[in-house]
Amino acid sequence: MNPLACNHAYIAYKSQTKVVTSEPETDQDDDEEKFSVEERKLKLEEKRENIAMKKAKRVLFEKTYGPIEMIVDALQQVASRINTRIDGLIPKLKSAWPEMPPEAIEVLEVELAAAANECADVQPDLSEYLDSNEESYPSWINGVEEDSTS
Repeated sequence: MNPLACNHAYIAYKSQTKVVTSEPETDQDDDEEKFSVEERKLKLEEKRENIAMKKAKRVLFEKTYGPIEMIVDALQQVASRINTRIDGLIPKLKSAWPEMPPEAIEVLEVELAAAANECADVQPDLSEYLDSNEESYPSWINGVEEDSTS
């Protein structure tokens, strides 16, 4: 027997068995890589869904989807009710505190009148909601009723 030939045969045998055993490891590595890629895709998709849900909740809580006309009407109703309460405040104070100095009553009347005047002059700024073209405004902003026949 030739020892050198035996060594070469043994090395060839070992290198062939390594190739055979290494192939399933690469398949397993490929499967793991595919799994990790799919897992990353799922995580990204989940993050996108979370972002979309947060945006939807923000819109819902801000209630920016309602027409401004409704908001203006609600504020007018609130203002008229507050004005009614303010008008009845001075007589109630006089009945609760009969010795109230007239100077204090005058100061209260002036301040309440100034507050009511400031609230009456409030106008909503619609510039953020409108285009530069006035013809493209919705009818509820222009105060024109839409014709139901057209």
